[in-house]
Amino acid sequence: MNQGFLAYVFTHFVYPVKPGDWCLIQAAAGGVGLLLCQMAKIRGGRVIGVTSTEEKTKFVREARADEVIISTQADIAKEARRMKKGGESALSLTASARIPSTRTWIVSLPRATW
Repeated sequence: MNQGFLAYVFTHFVYPVKPGDWCLIQAAAGGVGLLLCQMAKIRGGRVIGVTSTEEKTKFVREARADEVIISTQADIAKEARRMKKGGESALSLTASARIPSTRTWIVSLPRATW
């Protein structure tokens, strides 16, 4: 229940996702990450889910992510820029306390970060 509450608060109050907003969600195959993907899509967002293994991509796609990046196989910032074709900046949501600082690629996705 707490996971759902957090995902709801992030996508509805902390940064109300609007139709067309790009959302890059790290740890997208985890409990909060899957809910963030679904809630961002419900609000009309375009979702890039980040996960660590090929096996987890299935779950992220089932949660309606538009694109998936496997963090152990690609540069997240470079792939995110390619997937969204430059264009608008993106909201970055990290659904895990174990992920190190995302400063290396937030510069390329500057709109909002949580």
